[in-house]
Amino acid sequence: MTERFKCPMAAHLFLKKDDKILFQLRSAKSYNGFWGVVAGHLDGKETASQACIREAKEEIGIDINKEDLKLATICHSYVNNVEYLQFFFYCEQWNGEIKNMELDKCSDLQWLDLNNLPNNTVPYILKAIKNTENKEFFYEDGF
Repeated sequence: MTERFKCPMAAHLFLKKDDKILFQLRSAKSYNGFWGVVAGHLDGKETASQACIREAKEEIGIDINKEDLKLATICHSYVNNVEYLQFFFYCEQWNGEIKNMELDKCSDLQWLDLNNLPNNTVPYILKAIKNTENKEFFYEDGF
C-alpha cells in the first residue's frame, strides 16, 4: 500500500499594535537576516490556533486567548522545496510583556510599520500581508 502524501503546516502571528506588526530579525538557518513574524510548525493533534498561541508563548513570552486570534489568510505554498499549508492570524490583545525568548533564532524584535516594511522582509510574509489587505482569505503560491 502506498503511503499518502503528508503536508507540513505552520501558523504565523501578525501581532498588531496600531498600524504596526511585531517582527523578529531572524538569525536561524532559514531566512537568516530577514524580518519575519512569530511562527512555527503545528505539532500533532494541535490546531492552527493552538500552535499560534504556543509559539507566541515560546518565542516572545506572551499569553494569547483563542478568542483574540482572527484568521487573516491561508496559503497553500511551495517554499524552500517544501509544500506547506500556512495559517496567518492577526491578534491585537495579549497578556504579558513581549521579550525575545529565542536568542539563538532571533536577534531583534521591532514593531514595523505595515506601509514601510524593509526590503529584507521574508517574501512570503509580505505576500500574506498584501493578500490579507486585499481580503484574499486563501491563495496558492510557489507552484
